[in-house]
Amino acid sequence: MFSYPLRRLAILTSTVILVSQPTFAQQGFPVAPGTGLPPTEAAAAMALPEGFKSTLFAGEPDVHQPIAFTIDERGRLWVIENYSYPNWSPYGNDRILIMEDTDGDGSFDTSKVFHDQLNFATGIAVGHGGVWVGSAPYLLFIPDKNQDDVPDAQPQVVLDGWGYQDLHETLNSFVWGPDGWLYGNQGIFTHSNVGVPGAKDHQRTPLNACVWRYHPTKKIFEIFAEGMSNQWGLDFNDVGDAFVTACVIPHLYHVVQGGHYHRQAGQHFSPYTYGDIQTIGDHLHYDTGVEWSDARFGAGGTDAAGGGHAHAGTLIYLGDSFPAEYRDTLFTHNILGNRINRDRPEPSGSGYIGRHASDFMIANDGWFRGLRLELGPDGSIFGSDWYDARACHQQRPQDRSNGRIYKYSYGDTTAETIDLKKLPSAELVKLQLHPNEWQVRRSRLILQERGFDAAVQTALVEIIRTHDDPTRQLRALWTLHVSRGLSEDLAFEFLNSATDHVRAWTVQLTCEDRSPSAALRARFADLAQNDSSPVVRRFLASAAQRIKPADRWSIVEALLSHGEDAKDHNLPLLYWFAAEPLVTLDPARALALGQSTPIASIRPYFTRRQAEAVANAAGESGDQQKDGMLSLISALAESTDPAYHLEVLGSLLSATEGQKNLTPPDTWRHTYAKLSASRDPKVVDKADALAARFGDRSVFRTKQAIVRDSFAPLSARQAALRVLTDRRNFQQTPLFQSLLTEPGLRLGALRALAPYDVPTTPPAILKVYASFSTPEKSQALSVLTQRASYAHALLDAIEQDAIPASHLDASSLRQLRLLGDAALTQRVDKIWGEEPESPNNAVAAIGRWKSELTSERISAADLRNGKTLFMQNCASCHVLFGDGHELGPELTGSNRTDLDYLLANIVQPNDTIGRDYLLTVIETNDGRNASGIVKRESAASVTIANPAETATFATYEIKSLKRLEVSLMPPGLLDALTKSEAADLVAYLQSLGPLKE
Repeated sequence: MFSYPLRRLAILTSTVILVSQPTFAQQGFPVAPGTGLPPTEAAAAMALPEGFKSTLFAGEPDVHQPIAFTIDERGRLWVIENYSYPNWSPYGNDRILIMEDTDGDGSFDTSKVFHDQLNFATGIAVGHGGVWVGSAPYLLFIPDKNQDDVPDAQPQVVLDGWGYQDLHETLNSFVWGPDGWLYGNQGIFTHSNVGVPGAKDHQRTPLNACVWRYHPTKKIFEIFAEGMSNQWGLDFNDVGDAFVTACVIPHLYHVVQGGHYHRQAGQHFSPYTYGDIQTIGDHLHYDTGVEWSDARFGAGGTDAAGGGHAHAGTLIYLGDSFPAEYRDTLFTHNILGNRINRDRPEPSGSGYIGRHASDFMIANDGWFRGLRLELGPDGSIFGSDWYDARACHQQRPQDRSNGRIYKYSYGDTTAETIDLKKLPSAELVKLQLHPNEWQVRRSRLILQERGFDAAVQTALVEIIRTHDDPTRQLRALWTLHVSRGLSEDLAFEFLNSATDHVRAWTVQLTCEDRSPSAALRARFADLAQNDSSPVVRRFLASAAQRIKPADRWSIVEALLSHGEDAKDHNLPLLYWFAAEPLVTLDPARALALGQSTPIASIRPYFTRRQAEAVANAAGESGDQQKDGMLSLISALAESTDPAYHLEVLGSLLSATEGQKNLTPPDTWRHTYAKLSASRDPKVVDKADALAARFGDRSVFRTKQAIVRDSFAPLSARQAALRVLTDRRNFQQTPLFQSLLTEPGLRLGALRALAPYDVPTTPPAILKVYASFSTPEKSQALSVLTQRASYAHALLDAIEQDAIPASHLDASSLRQLRLLGDAALTQRVDKIWGEEPESPNNAVAAIGRWKSELTSERISAADLRNGKTLFMQNCASCHVLFGDGHELGPELTGSNRTDLDYLLANIVQPNDTIGRDYLLTVIETNDGRNASGIVKRESAASVTIANPAETATFATYEIKSLKRLEVSLMPPGLLDALTKSEAADLVAYLQSLGPLKE
């Protein structure tokens, strides 16, 4: 470990003191102008179920901005105060407080500062002789081996490379897992490259949205699972399964080792993921107008559904003081709804279904911003409250003068003085049977710190062998493992346990170091074939990913034989994640495996993976490409199943999109003849398309004849046009231009014309532009704005009033400016005015629009016209109430009712941008410029999407690819509207639900 760069190390005593408070005006922190509720009144205002009460544990001026906290073995709260947000700098004054309730009344009595020079601290855990702190770009360890509450030395950098591009998505939610690892989250729009200090790039782990873990004694860092969004909550249930709550996307996930989960944006690190595991929730916490109905969930729309799509803090209640109905339910803060939601994960197959339960707490305070939830020693729950008028991330600092921590308890619970570290190991083993999980976890951590003890091993093994509660068996198994008492002999014994979760967890624990013995691997293969539990198969699928590909064949083949798993929420994709590396290891064996598995949903993945290996090898290794292609063509020849023919052909066509000069194997001619005789016309069409990609001239002649034949079925002409479009031969442009007058073909013709720089194309399009439909006009403008010469012709038409200037939206205008033609930009500025890009101008514009969009004007707005304007200006990228497209963030559950939030995002969308929404500009070798967000990127091609189209470019045709520090959404949307239209649009965006027809 390396020392953390501090200006100085604070010298603190262990004397219990009341913390002196910073003077905010002196330190430059803004103070709230006011409203909100005082801390004690806020606690009193909360609505909870009968028998529960909320107590103010601490509030300003005693604590400020409590972004994270944990509870040590003495029941004390270690609280991070984050004064840095939203600005990162090399030095800071974020603090760690130690707060204690000595008299058991639910409120703190004493507080001391442990450290006060942290920068952007966001996560904390106590254990293994010190304090673990997330402080991007570092994971820090502050040693305090003698536990005198004074740091023994400067913070040590355990890992660096944590990103902080998006300061509300950094490392967070620290929790000790049942297996002894430190777990945490990171959000999607922060990009990290994590390793030990001084590590080279190839020694680091790139990551964004994920659950990660670090082993405190083995010093191993790894990604546990990938995906999701801005997750800021993580916990484990009674059988050791992890759960995460996220923002923006559906909120609830059961997180499995090696899983790849729904992402808000961007592609997975492995381009061969193909499918990702979705939410387990059967509900959302907001009203989309589609999934939720008043009849099922009661009136009130989003408020009744749960309050919104922003969540923070996750806790599976495993305490002993709440009524039984609360045990095993999941608690999470709803930031927009100012409450604590509750869900009930019910076992289903290998995983769970998340059911909607009644909300636990309603704050009745619009400033409540709950972040962290922790179970306490007495079975109560502690929750932190950032407390802020603003719910969503902002670049400009706001109020930093407040913050609260509440205690939620049931009945007359009284906290007792406790110090688990004073207990002998035998007593700590007994605590593994305690009904309160807090006692269990803290005692397990202490036993992990103490290491191997033969007496401890004996006692724990006895619990595993004899206890009748599977959860207690598991607790003993985990503690046996972390205290280094799980031998291979014991592992073989526990793999025969009657408890499926014990068998399953034994698999995971023995694969922790990625090197199970050959004997264990053989036992895993037997379990994969014969174990009746889908839970065990889930753990085997995760474990297989940690075993060398060459050594996992028998496990994967056995797992893929289970047709009963075809509809399981997790297993098909987990099986694919384990199988994927095998495809290129032995293509023929893997393709045969893909054909034979009864799990239909992942069969196409085997052919697609091999096809992409062929595409990626193009131009690099002729032999590799030829061998891979041969295996696929052989599979086509050997099969008589039209569905499989479509699968393989579709995979090859998709993987090689944009490629040319592909070399077919010698067997292709015979295979093509067989496919051409198929009774399925779709097989024939795809076979023709692949033959065309192989350069078969006879196919082109046939397809050209079909396209020209006005008496041929429209579907046949459209299919033929797609084949010709794929060929990329500029000599076909006269044919494509001639199709611009045919309604069923002109959209395809416009797309076919886009790749070619042909002077006759702009006049051909402009001549018939007025007859186009709205989608066709959008596609036409996309073609005409991708080349400077085309764009000048377009502006000529606009200046001659042949095309209304209003047809070009803000995205089109920005595309014109991106062409980099000075004369063209000058013409654009003359017609539409200069680009609204200055941040100062944006601030002024926000103020101007805020004064225009008064509550009176909004209340009088025309919501139906607002919806029309939304569909015209926003729906190509956003979804609201089920309408629109998911190119950008979903809006229904967002903070739409806050006018400041709306205006900031509409007027200046570049203020806060996730990397996956950054605009990417591709310039081709022949001068075409296309822009959008990257949807997929591989060695063979790049696919970008914008409101008009999704386009794929082969890497060989790309001259340059630039990612700009601007959002896909351009500024200036409101400037194109009248004041009345702007009010209509904003009113619709702020409306509580879909309009009734």
